[in-house]
Amino acid sequence: MVGRHTLAADAMSMTLRDEDLRESRVAAGLAPEPLRVIISASGNLDPSWKVFTTAGSRRVVFSTHAMPASVQSALTPCADLHLAPSDHLDLGDVLHTLRQQYAVRTLICEGGPTLFRGLVDIGAIDELRVTMAPLVFGGAGAPTLTGVSTEFFPHPVQLTMQSMEVLGEECYLSYRVRKSAA
Repeated sequence: MVGRHTLAADAMSMTLRDEDLRESRVAAGLAPEPLRVIISASGNLDPSWKVFTTAGSRRVVFSTHAMPASVQSALTPCADLHLAPSDHLDLGDVLHTLRQQYAVRTLICEGGPTLFRGLVDIGAIDELRVTMAPLVFGGAGAPTLTGVSTEFFPHPVQLTMQSMEVLGEECYLSYRVRKSAA
């Protein structure tokens, strides 16, 4: 799953290039590549983006009635469109649809921060994977893991480290979300 801004910024195809990964998915009874899920409340998606022009798995787009009719027409042949009748996407409804209509049991969210924050807000995150790279950037308006919101989460999210792996100059961290007793 990816949000509109991350999709545009990273020019993603959302495909698996590694043949071993595709083969292991097939051996597990899955499709060779995972479903490509795109979230955009505005619906301002460009049908010429790599994700829409690259062969691969099925594409599912969740948007609202704000999606321009021209974009709807262009994407209908290459993606399943789910358009909410309001200006807001309910991520709980999105997850319900993915489970019921597409049999999704595990979902990887590749960002961005607004989408991640929305999933955290509804308690839909089980695991967090973070890559530490030898690069420092930022500024007053620079996004964090959860965007540029000035509001704190209504409650802290407790994590337990599961693993840490250093490859080259990068460190890969995996955390499990601790579910509260409440």
